[in-house]
This record gives sequence, structure tokens and C-alpha cells, in this order.
Amino acid sequence: MIDVRALLGVSLIGLVAITATGCGDASRATATPPAPVVKVEPVVERDVPISVEYVGTLVGSINAQIRARVA
Repeated sequence: MIDVRALLGVSLIGLVAITATGCGDASRATATPPAPVVKVEPVVERDVPISVEYVGTLVGSINAQIRARVA
């Protein structure tokens, strides 16, 4: 059977240890670097042509020969 007092004691010690590690000197904390300088452009609404270029061949998986059959 689990000893409730021992479990409570271990939990209390763990809680105190976790709390103590969070209480540090605030002056030792690293300072955040300054924000980077970025270029800002105004929004311009305009039409943009949509075009797509693909590289490939025009060969079918089954090629049929088409011939005129004139009687």
C-alpha cells in the first residue's frame, strides 16, 4: 500500500524545489534584442496576369495512327 504521508512529503519537496528555481534575480535575465528595421511598402491594387510554364513532352502512352480512308 502507498504511504500517503511519504507521497505528500515528496510532492511538497518537489513543489518547493520547482518554485525556488523560478525565483531568480531579474537582472540576470537576458535582454531581448532590438526589433529589426524592415522596409514597408504601400498596398497597390492591380491586375496580375496568370501564366504557367511547364516542361514536358507531348507523347501519349498509346499512340494511334490516324489515316483517311477514302473509298
